[in-house]
Amino acid sequence: MAELDTFDTTEATGDSDDPSGIIVVNELLCFMQEKGDIMTADDIVKICCDFYSREDIEKARTTLLQYVNQRRLPKQKGGSERDTNTRTVTIMLKICLDPAVTLPQFCARKPSRLPPVDVDHVDVSALLLELSALRREVRAVAQLREEVTQLKDALHVSTHHHHHDRERQIQPPNVDNDGASEMVNSAVKTFAGLAKEIVNSTGPVFQAKEKKPAKKPVFGVSTQNQHVKSVSTTRCVDIFVSRLHPETSTKELEDCVETVKKDIAVVDVTCVKLKSRYESLYSSFHVSIRVDTKDMKPAIDTFMSGESWPMGVFVKRYFRTKDGTSQ
Repeated sequence: MAELDTFDTTEATGDSDDPSGIIVVNELLCFMQEKGDIMTADDIVKICCDFYSREDIEKARTTLLQYVNQRRLPKQKGGSERDTNTRTVTIMLKICLDPAVTLPQFCARKPSRLPPVDVDHVDVSALLLELSALRREVRAVAQLREEVTQLKDALHVSTHHHHHDRERQIQPPNVDNDGASEMVNSAVKTFAGLAKEIVNSTGPVFQAKEKKPAKKPVFGVSTQNQHVKSVSTTRCVDIFVSRLHPETSTKELEDCVETVKKDIAVVDVTCVKLKSRYESLYSSFHVSIRVDTKDMKPAIDTFMSGESWPMGVFVKRYFRTKDGTSQ
């Protein structure tokens, strides 16, 4: 009779042509069949590679090869022993979990050859290690709590002594009322006189530097003095105008700006048609209106007013970035 670890003992329980009626002793394949429905494939592969040796995995492959095609379970070559075992176990697990493959029922004759992964095979030594570590943590927390309590008591005592010392410093000596009044008045007069002498001799100890108010720039507004002329400066009011009719032209938009400007002196108007997302439905323009610098604020208020544009037209400010691109 073969030894219990050879994995080649078979017992027939049915028709020999039907593998499902055969019981084969192989702990590794038994573990795969039993745990395939309750554990992930990666966990099963890792546990098998850690628990079983290279010889055990090869004997399991040879046993399983009797019931499948050679091409489905080739011998893995190349790479480290760990990689070879991982690839072999992965292929065997896929075959054991394949419902289209009919395999015998694998069993274990030595329970000790099954990896302890459930409540029936609890590793007591691991539990003892965890319990010991937990006890050390509890003792450390208790010691820390005691140290915090001692620190609070020491802080409370130190604060009480400091407060008592301050009260002793503030209270006058234990003399009668007349003597105490004379000592206090003398101390006050002495301190006041000393402070007055210091101020008279050296001036105030701290003197805040007065901050002079900043003078605002002055702009000429006289229309009578015509001997010199100021340089003419202009600024642009950039506006984004959208939801216009698709066939709106730049000339029509310029005429609209001329109507909107009212009393503002417009130096130049530039209209650039932008690419709309739906050009067949509406059109959009970038309108740049150049005005005199003094008219900048009124121009913004006028051209950004809803009453200045036709009903339904969308208008908002059009800003340029520092590099000159549009935004």
